[in-house]
Amino acid sequence: MKIIKIALFISLLTPAFASLKFGAFNIRNYSYDNRANVHTNKKLLVQIINAMKYDFFSVEEIVEKEDFIKLMKENFPFYEVVLSECGGGSSQKLGFVYNKNKFIMKWKHEEDALSVTKPNQQPSCNQGSRPAMMAQFVINSPRREHFVAIALHLKAGGNSQSINKRYFQFATLSKILTKLRGKYGPYVIMGDLNTTEYIKGAANPFHQKFNKFVEAHDLVNLTEDVGCSSYWWGGVNDGLEYPSQLDHVLMSESLVRELGNKYISQKASHCKALSCKPAAPQVLGKTYIEVSDHCPISAAF
Repeated sequence: MKIIKIALFISLLTPAFASLKFGAFNIRNYSYDNRANVHTNKKLLVQIINAMKYDFFSVEEIVEKEDFIKLMKENFPFYEVVLSECGGGSSQKLGFVYNKNKFIMKWKHEEDALSVTKPNQQPSCNQGSRPAMMAQFVINSPRREHFVAIALHLKAGGNSQSINKRYFQFATLSKILTKLRGKYGPYVIMGDLNTTEYIKGAANPFHQKFNKFVEAHDLVNLTEDVGCSSYWWGGVNDGLEYPSQLDHVLMSESLVRELGNKYISQKASHCKALSCKPAAPQVLGKTYIEVSDHCPISAAF
């Protein structure tokens, strides 16, 4: 009896699985980017996702929703895909891909409060920004840890108007998190937060506001140290693309503790290959040109 009790006590202190990997991946205008006149290289995309070995990750910019679901089912039968119905003015849906053997979805909700053309306007499904996709999950383990996952794709752009709209979206998100707090358990916020000023460092006002948001909601920025998660032209016509850190995975401190309090974050694709250094598109390679300007990021427990 004593041995059984000790074993039970140890199991309660041990994370549910040997490892769990969370992440985020903006797959540029899947499956066709009309700005660059480029079809998504689906074979390469499958290789990238396979190499990441995610257990749970957010996806953004899924324009062809049914095609993406079909691609995932054909290549990853253990994954379940949950995507929003709305996608804002560019029809860029977002949501989650998760290992259905490790996670059980309890409910889902598409929050349109972030889908506004301008602050204080009425939300719209097919105009303005993307909604937030929310769902509650239970980890399929004896301990049955639960959390609310929130996939985000906030307003893009580094001009003052875009930044002010993101401030509004963060304020709206804060209200949502306050309502959720203590009712549905901890949360995991993941996706393209379009933190254009983040990479400029702690002295930048937006970086400071973002950190205050993280602290105010008792979150841990699991991917804080990845260095970069995307590339863009940098506002300079010199033939080079420049790194930025737009994508994040944030998790409630309580859930981080439940999962063992130790994790390793990483970036992949061209962000990893170039170590976040400026480079020409042809140097960044096929993952940049044919899949996405963003790179998959992850945090593994």
